[in-house]
Amino acid sequence: MPEPREIYSALFSAFGPQGWWPLRAKGERKANYHPRNYSLPETAQEKFEVCAGAILAQNTSWKNASKAVEALRSAKALDRSSILALPRERLAKLIHSS
Repeated sequence: MPEPREIYSALFSAFGPQGWWPLRAKGERKANYHPRNYSLPETAQEKFEVCAGAILAQNTSWKNASKAVEALRSAKALDRSSILALPRERLAKLIHSS
């Protein structure tokens, strides 16, 4: 069985970068797709948003995961330390949509 890195490399070689993740880039009010803009995510914050969104989207649609990401952002909790500092009940309410 191939290792995950081998699978990734084969897919990347076959299809190249995709630029498919909806991201709220600098100056944007909401998350948008940025096709063929492979410079994103640029910042550590944007990279964290992609990771958080990917986790939140595992058992729901992107529409619902996006609501959870926005709720975390509005609560100023879209970073590792803020999420860890939240009481469990508060975090559950913020990500309820996903």
